[in-house]
Amino acid sequence: MSKSNISNIDNWDDFTVSTPVLRDTGGRVDLRQNAWDQGEEEMPKTEATQPNSDEDLIIGYFKSEHSALRKALKERFKALHQRFQQACKTPSISGLKGEVSDAKTSVMTDIAKNKTALTEAWCNRVQAEKSRVDFKKAHGLTREARYPESKLLHFAIILMIVLLECVANMYFFAQGNELGLLGGIFQAALISVVNVGSAIMIGFFVARAASHISLAIKLPAITGLICYVAGIIAFNLLAGHYRDLMSVDGA
Repeated sequence: MSKSNISNIDNWDDFTVSTPVLRDTGGRVDLRQNAWDQGEEEMPKTEATQPNSDEDLIIGYFKSEHSALRKALKERFKALHQRFQQACKTPSISGLKGEVSDAKTSVMTDIAKNKTALTEAWCNRVQAEKSRVDFKKAHGLTREARYPESKLLHFAIILMIVLLECVANMYFFAQGNELGLLGGIFQAALISVVNVGSAIMIGFFVARAASHISLAIKLPAITGLICYVAGIIAFNLLAGHYRDLMSVDGA
């Protein structure tokens, strides 16, 4: 390397590539300066066949680094190889047989301890299944029973109907009432409770029987539904007539 080429480096003092070499090779702080001096003297010679002392120092450093890296990689590979061999190791058949035998013994012990309860539960299940099949056959049913997802939702709908009917009738019943809107809402609530409450009772006790397979139960239920519809219409007509009379008196 000629001096002219060396001068192309912006800042030789910041050229830190050789810093680890200087530190790890015994603190030879003059290595860089020696390299500079030898570069000016065009050393090493073109015909040189052996490295000088500074080159020996650098070569020794990298040989040491290479040896340490090879050793670390060898240890790492050995550890990974042992883990791989352990993972691929064939399980012991005798050990598996022993674990299966222990599990089987534990299950049999639990069954013997709770044999009476298990027998009763199995008999109850068989009887319940037979009763379900007989019920479907006796009533000509081909589908499974359907149950509401939420009973609370049904009560919420009923309450909403009562409130809507109260609000709808509150103003009309308030006219001519001594208590005004407060008295009107009480009268409206009374009518709403009668309408909704009676509908719930008829639906629960009578409407379901209207689809019964037995005519002895089905016909009275249908008759009861017809009577209920006629009665609830008459009741609401009476309530409407009363509301009109209250409105006229209030006017």
